[in-house]
Amino acid sequence: YLGDRELRSTELIATVLRRVATEAQRVANTTPAHVTLTHPAAWGAQRRDALSRAAAQAGLPAPMLVAEP
Repeated sequence: YLGDRELRSTELIATVLRRVATEAQRVANTTPAHVTLTHPAAWGAQRRDALSRAAAQAGLPAPMLVAEP
């Protein structure tokens, strides 16, 4: 919940990714052509899929996902 609104985790992540993409576009004067997102190594397929869906919701290209310890 955010206040009295129920939000999906993908919506929250997409909002952050959209902001990062906007800043990257402002600095580089172009839209990101490739995206790499890291995630905890213990994340299963469901969480990784949610991360990919959030990137799509943010208007980003399909990300390469990289596990980190």
